[in-house]
Amino acid sequence: MGEGFARWVHRLEARLQAIPFGQFTSLIFALIVLQNGLWVIPNVETLRLLSTDLSRNMLENRPGETYLYSSFLGLALAHFAQASQTLFRFVFFHFLCLCVSYLALAWALKRKYGEAVARLVLLAFATLPLSNILCNWLGISDVFVFLFGTGLVICDSLILLAVFSFLLGLAHGEQALLITAGVGFVGGALRHSQKQTTSEIRKTLVMIGSALGAKLALNGYFASHGFHLQTTRFNYVFKALIVVLEDFARNFQAEIFSLYHVGWLFLVPISFLLWKRDRISFWALTLSQMAYLGVTMLVLDETRDFALLSWPLVVLLLTEGVQTKRFRLEELSRLLLPAFFLSLVLPKLIVWEGRIHSTAIFYDFVFLLDRMGLTHLISGNPHWADLPFY
Repeated sequence: MGEGFARWVHRLEARLQAIPFGQFTSLIFALIVLQNGLWVIPNVETLRLLSTDLSRNMLENRPGETYLYSSFLGLALAHFAQASQTLFRFVFFHFLCLCVSYLALAWALKRKYGEAVARLVLLAFATLPLSNILCNWLGISDVFVFLFGTGLVICDSLILLAVFSFLLGLAHGEQALLITAGVGFVGGALRHSQKQTTSEIRKTLVMIGSALGAKLALNGYFASHGFHLQTTRFNYVFKALIVVLEDFARNFQAEIFSLYHVGWLFLVPISFLLWKRDRISFWALTLSQMAYLGVTMLVLDETRDFALLSWPLVVLLLTEGVQTKRFRLEELSRLLLPAFFLSLVLPKLIVWEGRIHSTAIFYDFVFLLDRMGLTHLISGNPHWADLPFY
């Protein structure tokens, strides 16, 4: 039975490898959209409002929502692209950014690591919950966290690392600090055998310093324009710490499963192989993910935050793992392909405020029926954007 399964995986791998890379990239993205659908973050109307005028605080009368300004990069880009005039243009702009980011990263991965490794990373992206989250939370800076967080793994230039970290900090300051620290820590561990400790420390300091610089630059911008942001992400959490922890514990098993979904099927064996072959890298990876899990316990959108934070570490594990010869391409494919095909069958879970959600594909179908005038199930509902997350 084991030999039959191995032959089945080998045949699937051969068929996928036979598809030209450009077509393969498009196919994976099409499968992601068809499985997960497309939807918007529930407070998309507020985010669009913020992007209409960046010179003044648009939330003076709604102080509890001013933390949204910390996701500034998407607001600024939508403003300068004149995409904030209507909700459709605002959402479409973020979807277009997702498409461009995906294609740019596919090209960059192929250019640096080769086509085979790039295919593995794209398959992992389609398998993990992050692909669902990016499709179903359009309208916020998540796509830029995805783009620049992955960019930190791919690029070697200190200048580019500084630029990407700064832009990452503008997209989400708190996540930027955690991602830069994690990429520096795990990346340094995976490359420790190359005896470039000083270089790795320098890269880490540049990344963290640039992310901090972005945070300070944003604070300076808000101060100079008279923004009084009464609620940040930190005090938003600590005001309701007990509630947030209760939300995390409410569906604990589903919460843990949702972090990687069926990706656990390939990440656990890969981690076990890493344990046998490189204990330093194993513990660096494990400690970083435990830190991210600790952060996840303190937020409302648990799966979403963990997926964004941990994705660069997954890319590091696959790319540098092959580059440093800790893993063979064949064994990674043998572990990843079954999980990928299983992920096409099982809807990806998202846990938010302790409640279990899935994809928005059903709501896309209903939305299209409404637009065609055949039904009136969503149109007219003032909370239409929240519907998949009730």
